Amino acid sequence: MMEYFLIRSCAVTPFEPIHMNRSLYTNLMTEEAFEEIPEDIIYYYHFSGEIELPDVMFRPTFMTGDGLHDIISLYDESIQWKNMQIFPDMQDFPREMAKRYWIPLLKEYRCLHKDTLVLPDKTTKKPILDRSRLRNTDIFRISGVSQNLVAVSLALAESISRRELYGITFERLEVR
Repeated sequence: MMEYFLIRSCAVTPFEPIHMNRSLYTNLMTEEAFEEIPEDIIYYYHFSGEIELPDVMFRPTFMTGDGLHDIISLYDESIQWKNMQIFPDMQDFPREMAKRYWIPLLKEYRCLHKDTLVLPDKTTKKPILDRSRLRNTDIFRISGVSQNLVAVSLALAESISRRELYGITFERLEVR
């Protein structure tokens, strides 16, 4: 039986893109929305000493930095990706303040167990996965909720944890 974890961002003050067309970057990325996103995107953000550039973001949509993109791609070569480059809004900036993010089109599974409490706004505090609906895949998005819940296998979570990536935590998922 595979074990799964929610991948989470623990960044307190992640960057916010300036003048982003948020209608293109949906919280729950569909194939249609993914096709609307240009292949290569450039955005700027207001630079300050508190701004963080984590390796995983969930706003405006699920995005990964280069390192996480590379690891996920090793586990699932079928994922389609779009590239977003971000730069601080200043003339001369430290090189590490520019970063590339990747927006994936993840497989989506309706795999919540019947015991999962889904609130009227389609959120859940403690998702429980239904073992019979899982496909033994290493990364997928849980459908049936309004949150962007991305689940990863134990093997992928361990692989990510061994790298020096910033701002990523995991929360164990119950599987029944």
